[in-house]
Amino acid sequence: MEHATRLLIASIGLISIALLGCSDYQLTRVPDLADGPVSTLSQRPNPIEEPTLGGASSGTLPSAWAALEPGEMPEEFFAVAWNDPGEVEDNCYGPCPGVPRYDIIDVMGQVVGSFESPCTNLFAQHHSLQAAGPGRFLAVTSGHSPDSPYNQHVWLGDGISGESEVIMQWGWGTKVYLPQADTEIELPGLMNRARVLVDPQNEDRFFVLIDNSMMYAQPLLGTLFSVNVRDPDAEVMMWPAHTMITPDMVPSWGHAPWAPWLVDTFQRGDETMLVLGLQVQDEEGELRTVLTGFSPQRGPMTWSMDLSGLHRPGELKMLPPTSLSDARVLFHQGNDGWCPQANFSRFDGETLHSFSGSEELFGSRVGPILDDRAETFVYFGYIDDHGMERRQRTFVNHRGVDVWELNTFRDGLQSVPFEIHGMVRMELPKE
Repeated sequence: MEHATRLLIASIGLISIALLGCSDYQLTRVPDLADGPVSTLSQRPNPIEEPTLGGASSGTLPSAWAALEPGEMPEEFFAVAWNDPGEVEDNCYGPCPGVPRYDIIDVMGQVVGSFESPCTNLFAQHHSLQAAGPGRFLAVTSGHSPDSPYNQHVWLGDGISGESEVIMQWGWGTKVYLPQADTEIELPGLMNRARVLVDPQNEDRFFVLIDNSMMYAQPLLGTLFSVNVRDPDAEVMMWPAHTMITPDMVPSWGHAPWAPWLVDTFQRGDETMLVLGLQVQDEEGELRTVLTGFSPQRGPMTWSMDLSGLHRPGELKMLPPTSLSDARVLFHQGNDGWCPQANFSRFDGETLHSFSGSEELFGSRVGPILDDRAETFVYFGYIDDHGMERRQRTFVNHRGVDVWELNTFRDGLQSVPFEIHGMVRMELPKE
């Protein structure tokens, strides 16, 4: 396996190096950075100056994107759920995009690995995408398959082997089928909607967080389960809502806060950290927007971050707190509506840094963070290009400056416009 991994990394590296010599790979260097020395990054108006955090960043540039040289590119790969906006298919309700594509791309936009969705009909929809360990991603896709009675499919794509496998399936009910264990389990309260999360401590276990939903009522924080998808005899572990949060977050009427607007998992030292984005009531009955941590090993964490007045529940990317630094989060500025411009804020619990990206974009989304300070990240959005409003561009932004732009993917020798549904940074395998 180590030999195969080295071969894969080497071959992917050769693809990227070869593309650097091409004139039509559609990755554009921003002129004002290319024309001046790298040191001008720290001389721009309103620079973001922060102390070195120590560890791997001490005495070195905090990001590979801080000093770009011709012919040299950071080694980055991304799992992307996307469509070609030009490929529109007709179903009985009218035109719709085709089945979501799931590919691994390099920083040049070259497709270096492709995976077939378990849902192949016109009504297939992408729901979520996560990194799942070295070279792997976890995807949730909905839609009925010809050979399956289920409409929710959780599956893994492996960039090392090029293979994929479905690990969970369910429909309208509380039964979950585990294809790799060839068994069915019951998760009370499932009712179709659930968030599936990677367990960074155990590659065979996955978390399932359900909503405590009632018809015509606001859904509430539900139960968290841990499921071993390969061992039919393994215990299904469970944490009710009140065991995941501190007592001050439980309203006086005795129920959990509203269903999370964010949930993610991280490796923190020797334990797993779940971050929940919640809306909770204060003593005056006003809703607060907060992030809070939960450890399956130890219970509710003392860490939390109050985002009230800064962020409306919605898309947010974060780095968890460590022994060297506080948590850092990235989100759209203020309370942008459903179609935000490319205006962003970074917050560490005390200091708020705000900056803007491309003025041409609308409906922008925050993509993966690329360094350990949240100073370098990907974002993407729509641009009206000759009336093609669903055409997108994606950018890498470093310290408030766009340093790279990607406006097509390269699939083989073809340049293909894209509409991205989800994007995550891939963890590189270790040699």
